[in-house]
Amino acid sequence: MPSERPYLSLLVVCARRFSNSVAAEISRYVRKNPSEVKKSPHRPPPKGKALIDVVQGAWQGEDITDVLKKLGPGICTVAGGDGRVLEFDISEAGLFGEDLGRNALICAKLFGMFSSGKPTGITVRTFTKETVCVPHGVEKGKLIRVPVKELRGYVVDTVDKKPGKIILGYRKLTPEELRDSYCYDCKTGEYIGLTVNERDHRFV
Repeated sequence: MPSERPYLSLLVVCARRFSNSVAAEISRYVRKNPSEVKKSPHRPPPKGKALIDVVQGAWQGEDITDVLKKLGPGICTVAGGDGRVLEFDISEAGLFGEDLGRNALICAKLFGMFSSGKPTGITVRTFTKETVCVPHGVEKGKLIRVPVKELRGYVVDTVDKKPGKIILGYRKLTPEELRDSYCYDCKTGEYIGLTVNERDHRFV
């Protein structure tokens, strides 16, 4: 895998990742602590019970979470340089997850990944109204009609550090850079060719 593109390994993980243990952990917390979520729908749970401790930070330019919320409805996968991976739905209303409680928990988790001091890769999959027919199953000639998906990629990293505060920034990847991430094996790093059908996937 090309070393001059350190973000690539993160996006390869995003490209292969589906439902994961971190997302399940968030759901379990909400189910086990419904009263706390209702009491504080706009904030993460109190320190000691939150999945992470949020540190103070600021953004150079627009906050990436605001950018992501505008893309809903869609599916977002986040891979941190520290090995953490998070996947969640973005609702049409611009919430991460199903409700305000989950939104607060996911936002807290995201900021923890962004502020880890290592780059974080993000991919977002959204669905268009356009549909196409693609091969389905092992039976030759069997087709299924599916919506065309648009894929977007971002990399978040620390821009600067100040006493008690970190400055974060992000960059949107070009369609070519994002496409490249779908061409590598996430375990070996070997080039294996494009792993999605470009007939129903667009890199934007």
